Amino acid sequence: MVRRFAFLAPIALLVLSCGAPPPAERTASTSSAIQNGQPDTTHTFVVGVLANLGKGVSGLCTGTLLAPNLVVTARHCIAPPSGTTVDCKSATFGSQVAASSVNVIDTSTFNQTNPDPTTLVPVAEILTPQPQQVCGNDIAVLILGQSIQIGAYAEPSINPPMTDHDAYATSVTEIGYGLDGTTDDNSAGVRRIRENVGLVCIPNDSSFNDCFSDSALKSAMSANEFQSGDGTCEGDSGSPAFDQKAVGEGRWISFGVLSRGATQGTTCSTAVYTRLDAWGSLLVGAAQKAATMGGYLVPAWTTKPVAVDSPSSPSGDHAGCGSTTVAPGKPSSGQLVALLSLMAAAIGLRLRRRQGGHLSGKRQARAPGKP
Repeated sequence: MVRRFAFLAPIALLVLSCGAPPPAERTASTSSAIQNGQPDTTHTFVVGVLANLGKGVSGLCTGTLLAPNLVVTARHCIAPPSGTTVDCKSATFGSQVAASSVNVIDTSTFNQTNPDPTTLVPVAEILTPQPQQVCGNDIAVLILGQSIQIGAYAEPSINPPMTDHDAYATSVTEIGYGLDGTTDDNSAGVRRIRENVGLVCIPNDSSFNDCFSDSALKSAMSANEFQSGDGTCEGDSGSPAFDQKAVGEGRWISFGVLSRGATQGTTCSTAVYTRLDAWGSLLVGAAQKAATMGGYLVPAWTTKPVAVDSPSSPSGDHAGCGSTTVAPGKPSSGQLVALLSLMAAAIGLRLRRRQGGHLSGKRQARAPGKP
C-alpha cells in the first residue's frame, strides 16, 4: 500500500480563502522531481535524501553536495510538520529523526521503493537552525559518515547575496529526483534538470519584484525565502535553485533549497525556497566541522565574509552547531504578481508507506578522503 501526505504552500491559504477549491488528493508514490526536465547523469552534486520517519513511512527528498561529506536539504524532510498546510504565523516543525535514520544516494537513477542498500551513504550528523517555525527556517545540513568524491561540488550564494543582480541572474536552473509531472506516477527516481526558470519575487528586494509589496503576504512567506516560477513538482523538497548566469559559466551556485509550492491542474506551479544567504553562519560552521571530520581543506566559499545584505539580521548564539536566530526585515515597494495565482499546493515532503522493513544500508568501500 502506498500512501502520501501533502505539504501545502502557505500562499494557497490566501487563495483558498477567496473561494478556490481544495487540492485533489494524489496517490502517487513519493517523489522529488522537475516537471518537463531532461534526464541528468552529469551533475552528481545533486543527490537523493532518504529518511525513515517511523511506523513504516519513508520520505524522499533532494539535496546538494557542498563538499565531499556535506549536503544541504529541506528541514521538513527530516522533521515533518504535523499539519498538512503551512501558515507562517503558526506552522512549526515536528520531531526530528535521528541521523542514523537518514541516507543519501548519488546515483542518477534508483528504485525509489527499494533502493540498493550498497548505494546508500549514511548521515552522521544533522544541523538545523534554532527557530522552529517552518517559514524561513526550512533548511537542514547533513554531515555524511562517508565522503562522496566527485570532480566538483556546488557552492551556496552567501556573499554576495542573491539580491546582488550585477553578480547574479534573475533566473535559475532546477535539478531534482522523482515525478516528471502531476499526472506521471511512474517517473520517480531519476535525476532531471530544467534551465532558465525565472524568479518571481524576493522579499524586501526593491530592485527586483518585492514579495512583501502586499503586507498580507507576510503570513505566507518569510524574509528568508524567495519564489521562482513553474517547474518543481510535488515532493521536490530540498532541491537547489542554481544561478543561471553562473551555470552558463560552468559554475554551480545555489540560491536556496525548495520548501514548498503548488500544483495547478496538470502544471507544477511556482515554488518557495529558503534562502542560503540567510543561513551563511550555519553553512560555514557546518562546512568547517565536516572538513575536520572528513580530513580535507575547507571549501573556498567558507572564507568569504557572511554578506551584510542578507535578508534579515542574525542574532543569538550558535548553540554549538552554527545555527542563528533571525528576525524579519522591513518590507519595501514592489509587486505581488504571480503569488496570488496559486490554487493548491502539494509540494514539499511527500511520504510513502511501505509494507514491512525500512530504508537502511551503507555504501561499500566508500571511505572519507581528501577531494
